[in-house]
Amino acid sequence: MKFTVVCDEEVQSQLLGIWLNASDPNAVTVAANEIERLLCEQPTQAATHVSEGLWKLTSPPLSALFEVRNADRVVVIASFSRSRMG
Repeated sequence: MKFTVVCDEEVQSQLLGIWLNASDPNAVTVAANEIERLLCEQPTQAATHVSEGLWKLTSPPLSALFEVRNADRVVVIASFSRSRMG
């Protein structure tokens, strides 16, 4: 069963700002799509545990901090940031 991935307008604005300021906006788009795909399928499998309830998933040039609500099958993205390439 898949998870639903959600984020608020502030997080969407973060992602837009990263995309607008990127030297390669297409790479940001590809990374965002990959992050969403991974979070829908098995959110913690490719992620790193950051602290209680908070996980980080990176697909260069983008990282996402998120929490998983297993009972509701929902992943809540808390923030996006730029990540290092490679």
